[in-house]
Amino acid sequence: MSRSPLKSLIGYAETAAAHLLEKGIGALSVERASGLGEGLMRRLGPQLKRPDTIARQNLARILPPDQIDALMPKVWGNLGRTFLEYPKLGDIAGRGLIEFQGLDIIERVKAEGRGAVFFSGHLANWECLAFMADAAQIDAALMYRAPNNPQVAKVLERCRCAKRAKLIPKSIAGTKEAFAILGNKGFVGFLIDHRYNRGIEVDFLGGKAIIAPMAALMAQRHQCPIIPLRAERISAIHHRITAYAPLQLDHSLSGNDFLIATMQQAMTTLEGWIRERPEQWFWMQRLWK
Repeated sequence: MSRSPLKSLIGYAETAAAHLLEKGIGALSVERASGLGEGLMRRLGPQLKRPDTIARQNLARILPPDQIDALMPKVWGNLGRTFLEYPKLGDIAGRGLIEFQGLDIIERVKAEGRGAVFFSGHLANWECLAFMADAAQIDAALMYRAPNNPQVAKVLERCRCAKRAKLIPKSIAGTKEAFAILGNKGFVGFLIDHRYNRGIEVDFLGGKAIIAPMAALMAQRHQCPIIPLRAERISAIHHRITAYAPLQLDHSLSGNDFLIATMQQAMTTLEGWIRERPEQWFWMQRLWK
């Protein structure tokens, strides 16, 4: 079936924007690209009524109205920096603008000859998480949601340039590959703060979020640890990636009980990070029932 003229037009616009991001913004310095992104989204973001409304409704879970008004420019600013840092990810890593903490935790897991599951969320510039694989000298597979536009997907793949992080699109085949990697004592990473309508319910920021239990399912099947991985923007273009001690998994639980308990622990960890730096989370999503 042929695409509608409107969808075709949107597809062309998305492709043009992606190439402009890669070639145009890619020619700028990290400082200029990131700063431009912040400035643009501070002005443009509030005009995007639906995502701005969703973000404000979500922030109302933890903040009073006056604090939301003060925080929203920072939320949009961080998101703008993250978007325009895509073509500069290699420079960010190459210039030492990412500091890594908790490498000893990953080293201990690696020395035990076990693989592990990493989890994080859409915090700060979450694309910097991939460079932990290079810093820890491990080969890791990162599962991600591929854009619908294949041309946009190709541009983003070129921007994501961590040497030891393999990207696996979320799919049936991708899931099988990730299970196989863990079976060979490898490392697999997820962003867990996506809504998944066929998922499980967990308490999160004052409501019931519906999320995928895949990280817990993999740990259950392969008896491997789950390591929290946090991204923070510690100044305009400086980032910190921190690995924390593995979650305390209760393998005496079986089936769905294990999945719920484990993902609840993971989302509670993520909630703590969000409350510390709410301006750095991607609030423009509907996770809750």
